[in-house]
Amino acid sequence: MDQKLRIKEFLDKLKMGNITPNELEELLILLKDAEPQKELKELMSEIWDKSFEYKGTKSGEELLAQLHSKMKVEVKQAEPIIQPSGSYRLKAFMRYAAVFVLALGITWLGNQLIESKKVKPQAITTNEISVSYGSKSRVVLPDGTIVNLNSGSKIKYASNFETNRTVYMEGEAFFKVKKDTKHPFSVQTSKLTIRVLGTVFNVKSYPEENTIETTLVSGSVQIFESDKIHKGKLREVALLKPNEKAVFYKNEPGTKVEVEDRIKDSETSINTIQSDSDLSVISGVKTELYTAWKDNDLVFNNEKFEMIIPKLERWYNVVIENQYKELNNSRLTGKFDVEPIEQALRALQISAGFRYTMEKNKITIYK
Repeated sequence: MDQKLRIKEFLDKLKMGNITPNELEELLILLKDAEPQKELKELMSEIWDKSFEYKGTKSGEELLAQLHSKMKVEVKQAEPIIQPSGSYRLKAFMRYAAVFVLALGITWLGNQLIESKKVKPQAITTNEISVSYGSKSRVVLPDGTIVNLNSGSKIKYASNFETNRTVYMEGEAFFKVKKDTKHPFSVQTSKLTIRVLGTVFNVKSYPEENTIETTLVSGSVQIFESDKIHKGKLREVALLKPNEKAVFYKNEPGTKVEVEDRIKDSETSINTIQSDSDLSVISGVKTELYTAWKDNDLVFNNEKFEMIIPKLERWYNVVIENQYKELNNSRLTGKFDVEPIEQALRALQISAGFRYTMEKNKITIYK
């Protein structure tokens, strides 16, 4: 008889409880030389299920140790099962099966069953959404939060987002957060963590820029320095109210004065500026100046030309080389939406008086 069929026959007898000692001995010999059989796995799985209730909190090593310990106990209890008369009966299926498992010595089977019955943790994957220069995007997150992404921006969030509402971002994004008091919503940038429950705000954090800017439209936000710990918690550096803007300075000398001056020049209704070495909070800002981009409007109000250039580059996906350095400090006001880059340049040209050439997406500005 074929070896495989012979093993199956003996296993069937073992299940029924009518295998003889000689047949058991032959089965053990056959199994030592045979590859693990499907029937054997099924039998051992049945033994496993009836042996003890599996607890998902146990590790594989603990379960295997428990199995071995159980088998040793059952061996001592199972010895009287084989009667002197030569007849064989299975008084307790579990005891006999434990002897069988021990005789085989197949640790691989225990491990295999552990792995198949373990409750494996759900893999947490990361979702990433990127927007190239010259484009914008609107995204609805799994919790219902709406995010508008500006050109050259990206966000990341985990697949368990609804219980861990954290977004990692780079670039500029406008958030309309779905309120959930049990699960605060956090935005993490390179330096800051912005935490809210449900609110509307804008964050600008491009890696090539020296500042991270948060503008609050409604609600409230807490701002923490991601790498600063105070009494075991992140150090809070600002608590914003509506129509307030926080500007965090990364590390460039002179940035603070320059940025505050820029905001003063572009705003006409600022109430106060509170600042320390790392951060300024400006009250009474015109939030539409910082959020108009989500409605496809590129707006600048009395801004220096050198600050307008990166906005144009991201908006139109172009590279601008300004060889007319005196133009950098010229202040311009403008608003563009669907105009092509050539039309925008001609409008700026009238105000600032410069010449330019354009080759594909490379623009060079001359005096």
